[in-house]
Amino acid sequence: MESPPAGPTGVGARGSGRRQWRPFYFEAQHGEIFFTLMMLGREDPGEVNVSWKGPSIAEVPNVRRRYYIEFNRAKRRAYVRPLTRDGLPWFEMDVSGGRRNVLFAGQRLQGTADWTIQ
Repeated sequence: MESPPAGPTGVGARGSGRRQWRPFYFEAQHGEIFFTLMMLGREDPGEVNVSWKGPSIAEVPNVRRRYYIEFNRAKRRAYVRPLTRDGLPWFEMDVSGGRRNVLFAGQRLQGTADWTIQ
């Protein structure tokens, strides 16, 4: 998937004729466990990048996996989970209305979602 150019040229200005980036960010925390999921592209849902860190969880940022995705920007609903159990920490991210959480490594983390189109 195409990456955004560095610097201010990566943001599509209104009326510029350029297609805008359609990011989706989700961040969650529970104690010392941090989980981040980002989808970025010029189309929804975009390329998925996941990272996490915690004292008892092996850190493997930006893991390449295949995902099951349900994504509706207009209704602000998103559901993402890996397609297979591959030995890495398993997660299910669910954003629906005011509910924003992820079940990750056996713990439920509360988070925030950012739907801003840049």
